[in-house]
Amino acid sequence: MRRQPDLKAKVVFMGNSRVGKTSIIQRHDRREFTAETSATIGANFIHATIVYQEKKKLELEIWDTVGTERYSCMMPCYLRKSHGAFLVFDISNRDSFEAIARWYAELENACDISNLSLVLVGNKTDLAEERKVSEDEARALADEKSMVYVETSALQNRGISEMMRVMADLLIERLEFVFLTYPNREELDTVDVAMPERRHRCKCNEYRGT
Repeated sequence: MRRQPDLKAKVVFMGNSRVGKTSIIQRHDRREFTAETSATIGANFIHATIVYQEKKKLELEIWDTVGTERYSCMMPCYLRKSHGAFLVFDISNRDSFEAIARWYAELENACDISNLSLVLVGNKTDLAEERKVSEDEARALADEKSMVYVETSALQNRGISEMMRVMADLLIERLEFVFLTYPNREELDTVDVAMPERRHRCKCNEYRGT
């Protein structure tokens, strides 16, 4: 009989179309890269399991959301009840980085953003010679918005595992705090899952694995 996960969480990928959200998810899920992916219509999701503390399991429901204005009216539905979000941009595309402010605002409108674990992802490091956004600038934005910053290349399979581990560490810390505070899990849909102010507002945005 399959053992139930110790923790469950919903995370969403957000960002402009063509920044590589679907390719990143495919790399993590199927360990493959597809150069030509069709644009996501609405949203798709997969499940992933991450083992922590040797035998405990975190089950993630990972949503790949649409990246175009045309479907923006649907976004609040996809974001509802999220525990975390990856905000993705293309390091060789300045517009996609500047659009992060809009995607962050979408989160603020749909969720209590103080309760979310947030990771800013600079994708396509394989295009380093065409870089339009420096690491320092991206880290400054992450620091300003209380996010952790990581860089990835779905094409070269770089940074994908680190990116997922960063999110898992953030979620595990938050959710285990909540479960200690509210041992009856049936209450969790109605409680505020914010971490204590001292911990949540830490301004260090560089990943340190557990």
